[in-house]
Amino acid sequence: MSLGLTVSGRVYTGALSTGDTVLLMPGGVRATIKAIEMNGLPVLLASAGDNVDVGLAGLDPSALHVGGLLCSVVSPMVRKFEAQIMTMPGVEVPLVKGTCVTLHIHSVDEPVHVTRLVSTLKKSGQVDKKKPRCITRNSSAVVQISSQRPLGLELFSEFRNLGRFTLRDRGVTLAAGIVSEILL
Repeated sequence: MSLGLTVSGRVYTGALSTGDTVLLMPGGVRATIKAIEMNGLPVLLASAGDNVDVGLAGLDPSALHVGGLLCSVVSPMVRKFEAQIMTMPGVEVPLVKGTCVTLHIHSVDEPVHVTRLVSTLKKSGQVDKKKPRCITRNSSAVVQISSQRPLGLELFSEFRNLGRFTLRDRGVTLAAGIVSEILL
């Protein structure tokens, strides 16, 4: 059976079935699942952990990108989240509220803003200082991050692959982090 325009990948969470409408991210382009194949055999349903080939209808091939995600139209991607970060030794300018950086998560890179500095953390993980003015090198902190475009991410505690990221600016890695709370 020919699937037509096909994407291949793993179902990370949830399930897919023939006839479902999904969003291709980044971009937010809608598509309909025409058919699903596993190991070359047609199936009606695929669930978390399955490696599948998915035939899509209603999608321009130019919208496809390596590392893109298909997600539910009911619970689409996230624009704002809280994260625990660890700044790197090479950070020369401290992170402050409003800092614009590039977030790298799975194979996507997206400009984001650090919208709130919640707290700095001690090595034990306990709060050291609430509402700090800045986050300096070699520091652990909790921050809020927002993006103009929706991002495909999950809580680190629930799904590690989509819950960890790096923050970079002009080719320099500023921090590595994990998603601790979804805000929007």
